[in-house]
Amino acid sequence: MRILLAVDDSEIAVRAVHFVVRLSSQMTKNPDIFLLNVGDPLPREIEDAIGVQVAVMYHTGKGDITLAMANKILDEAGIAHEAHFEVGDPAETIVKHAIASQCDLIVMGSHGGHPFQALFLGSVTSKVLAHSPMPVTVVK
Repeated sequence: MRILLAVDDSEIAVRAVHFVVRLSSQMTKNPDIFLLNVGDPLPREIEDAIGVQVAVMYHTGKGDITLAMANKILDEAGIAHEAHFEVGDPAETIVKHAIASQCDLIVMGSHGGHPFQALFLGSVTSKVLAHSPMPVTVVK
């Protein structure tokens, strides 16, 4: 089984990582885990003002910090995985990455870290559910 685990910097994402750890422990063969964080592009005016190199450093640093939590949990559980960071529309990028990696399942949190999002299914999650050709497990 090939699983795309989409994470952001929310507590819900941590729950999704722990869910994948539990799911993996129940399988007879270790799944292939593709850990993915997608950064929103900076507005064009900001990117133009700070320059491409600074924008790349910003995205890389933010992606590394976000992926570090999930990497640590998966490493401590002894689960091999590939970590990826991309910049783009989060929902679209998650689905494209899952298709390109030939994943059988996408696992993600129900919403991001914004307090008001706890009341609703997140817009990224809703879009992934609407456009994914493979099953999506939503962790809340």
